[in-house]
Amino acid sequence: MFAATGNKLRQFLQSLGELVKQRREKKLVRLAEVEKRERKAIVEALARKLEEAHTECEEVGKTSVVLVMSLKEIIFMEGNLNAWMRHFKESEIYAASPKR
Repeated sequence: MFAATGNKLRQFLQSLGELVKQRREKKLVRLAEVEKRERKAIVEALARKLEEAHTECEEVGKTSVVLVMSLKEIIFMEGNLNAWMRHFKESEIYAASPKR
């Protein structure tokens, strides 16, 4: 009797654990989708702003233009620029090391 109850309890706890895991995974998927949409919107906005600035410079003959960016756009650009800086630094380090 105790063994059967213990098995049922164990199965219940396993199914409960699976349910919690599935909910957590669904939540992470939803968050990833939201983040992807936000990134896409930021990239599109930045591309549009840069294209407009480029066009303005060419039409008016300017060599510089003022860009107004949101905080999210600045953070996004900063993150991408930092990734490129790491890439260049690693390229220099590996290029300087002797090949075997």
